[in-house]
Amino acid sequence: MKYPDKFIRGITTFGWLLEDRTGANMNLFAFPSERSRRDGWTEESINWMDDAAAIGFTLSQRDDDGEPKFKVGIAILARNELDTLLKRHPGVRGIFRYERARLPDNEYHGNLLLHEAKNKTLKGMIRGYLALISEIRLREDNQEDGAIHS
Repeated sequence: MKYPDKFIRGITTFGWLLEDRTGANMNLFAFPSERSRRDGWTEESINWMDDAAAIGFTLSQRDDDGEPKFKVGIAILARNELDTLLKRHPGVRGIFRYERARLPDNEYHGNLLLHEAKNKTLKGMIRGYLALISEIRLREDNQEDGAIHS
């Protein structure tokens, strides 16, 4: 399957950002155990940037109560950074991967996958790497801090 060059991770809380809000911290990629699948992989939801509309679509997603799903903003990451990681570090291949997983209401949807039963130290390093390569774009309409953006 051919994947787009970039993907988006929604940011729901400022707790997922560094104090100065210029970058992400590892919490943006928590891979919580309640998202584990029967095959041992834990999902972290993303949207693939198939086209320019993916950013607006992601920012317009709503919770059940009608509030913006990603109140803080988005992180944009380059897929080639993931591919480089997978090529350079063979041990990562059995622990980390990505997929397309379209949903009825979200054609852009996909997942980052981390294997739950593998090396915890390496998993932490992967989460940190994902945070480091994240380009943060805060919502312009954010109520907490005004019009901060990339």
